[in-house]
Amino acid sequence: MKEQSKMMRWLSSTNFWGKQADLLERAQVGTGGWIFEDKRFKSWLAGSPQLLWCHGDAGAGKTILSAIIINHISSTLMTKHTGLAWLFIDYREQDLQTIETLFTNILVQLFKQRGEISKSMMKSLGFNWEGAKPTPAEYKSWLQEEIQKFGRTIIIIDALDELRSTELCKQLIQELQSLKPPISLLVTSRSQRQLPFSGGISTEIEVKPRKADVILYIESRLKNGSQLRNHVQADPSIKDLAIRMLSEANDRMFLKAELILNVLEHLSTAPEVKDALNTLPPTYDGCYEFTIKQIEMKDSNERDLAFKVLAWLSHALGVLTVKALQEALAMETGDKKLGEERHVPVDDLVAACSGLVVTDTIYGIQHIRLLHETARRYL
Repeated sequence: MKEQSKMMRWLSSTNFWGKQADLLERAQVGTGGWIFEDKRFKSWLAGSPQLLWCHGDAGAGKTILSAIIINHISSTLMTKHTGLAWLFIDYREQDLQTIETLFTNILVQLFKQRGEISKSMMKSLGFNWEGAKPTPAEYKSWLQEEIQKFGRTIIIIDALDELRSTELCKQLIQELQSLKPPISLLVTSRSQRQLPFSGGISTEIEVKPRKADVILYIESRLKNGSQLRNHVQADPSIKDLAIRMLSEANDRMFLKAELILNVLEHLSTAPEVKDALNTLPPTYDGCYEFTIKQIEMKDSNERDLAFKVLAWLSHALGVLTVKALQEALAMETGDKKLGEERHVPVDDLVAACSGLVVTDTIYGIQHIRLLHETARRYL
């Protein structure tokens, strides 16, 4: 059994369940329930059509919705005869995106669900499996064999359009759609992207934030953010103003609400918060410009720190750990000594950027990233 655990780690080091848990923690209780009432989703969940495409604009909440759907299926539909796997595609991990890694990420989840690795795969890899380099065809054959062990297999792919190339996107979907018995596939992406769906298509659902869900999110942030909570206590009218300005906009995007609330969290007084809410820019770029102006008004040390952090994160080719960024910033100062005492605390890094930067913990290691891909495009 220990050998199988080592082999699973060799196949994939991705923490699928940690990412899922992190997303669920960010979701507000009660949000996303509209999808389960949609006739198209109910039909897909019952087994037809085989592919459901959920698309929406950037910031509509598609990734959180994917996590809510995974949780729903896990708690209501799962039996030992149902296989479930998911992929959260991230544009920052394009160097790791190959058909082999995508297949192995699905395989490992199905192996762990059954509690063992396919015997034929172990036999094919042999005793020197750590040096093996299976081909895409081998991975597909193992995946084909694995899904036949389940009565039904459901695969959810979030942000398919963030794969590194259209060719890889096309290859992944076509390979998955060719598996027998057919799998149930749910894919999310931005609406304007042309995706290579073929045979057996599909039904599509446009993901638009529901006003009730956005209000739940706003209320939670106002209640749980220490600075925002203080502002509301100082001036209770801020709550109604925030709800009205952020939930009644035409786009009503979660990302926009998150970005604005992140900025408000760093303002010093209740009047400043009200002024900001009354002058909200209508576009993402406007929101980012507003945030940058807030950063420019900070004292010189904090302002310089913020722009260094944003420069590193916007140009990084992959995912950065907090420690790696702290080391890079220390090296920029000319301090070549090693040691955590020269590191800028992570809370200071995040606070300096006025909500444009967030942290995630994966396998116990803190990572730091821009709030959203749209922030990288703006910067």
